[in-house]
Amino acid sequence: KQVNLDALNYVFNTFGEPGEPSQTSHLILGNYVNKGKNGIDVMILLFCLKQKCPGQVHLLRGKHECSSIARIYGFYDECKQRFPSRSGVKLFRYFMEVFDSLPLAAVIQSRVFCVSSGLSPKLDDLGELRKLQRPLEVGSDGLVCDLLWSDPEDHQTGWREMDKGVSYTYGPDVVDEFLKKNHLDFMVRGTQVVEEGYEFFADGKGVSIFTFPDFLGEFNNKASVISFDQQLQQSLHTFEESMLPVPSK
Repeated sequence: KQVNLDALNYVFNTFGEPGEPSQTSHLILGNYVNKGKNGIDVMILLFCLKQKCPGQVHLLRGKHECSSIARIYGFYDECKQRFPSRSGVKLFRYFMEVFDSLPLAAVIQSRVFCVSSGLSPKLDDLGELRKLQRPLEVGSDGLVCDLLWSDPEDHQTGWREMDKGVSYTYGPDVVDEFLKKNHLDFMVRGTQVVEEGYEFFADGKGVSIFTFPDFLGEFNNKASVISFDQQLQQSLHTFEESMLPVPSK
């Protein structure tokens, strides 16, 4: 299967490939690798599109764009298997150098905050993100770790340590305070598998987006994409694996 690559192509075919007259901009929230056997192909496609249309393709960093995670969950092995001997190891290191330089968050028209995973108790205002010096590695705690690991939890208030032993969960009150303090209206994040491909949180002030249908053949989930027009009116587009084009042999 190459569902993650097919899903990416489906999104570009549906909403307009970068460089087409529509001038659609694409913001992708990270976690490109460790999703199957074709992480290299996904990254080559994204890098080519970024090179072709740098102002229309924007790539954020997710938790899987980290050396320690990529070594454990498959991308390191993919590089070694597809490029034997030392070439695969070198390729992996080159990817890690790029990943260490990817931005961690984005803001759409000064109103919509976008991040791979979540917020941090160490993030009071957006100016703190601009102070981060890239390239940077992901530690086991701190601001960068939280942006890539923390999750919203509607049935709590404030911050709580996550059961998995890294980062925090945060309640609707945290989201509301962060948005108000930074004059933002809405938050978009990825990372979590959600059954319908999207799931609102914090009383509708944020949404989790997942764009990999039938994740790893185990979850039978739908996938979704969120789009914004010039007035920041949002639309959600949901699709299933059966809607993806059948790859030519």
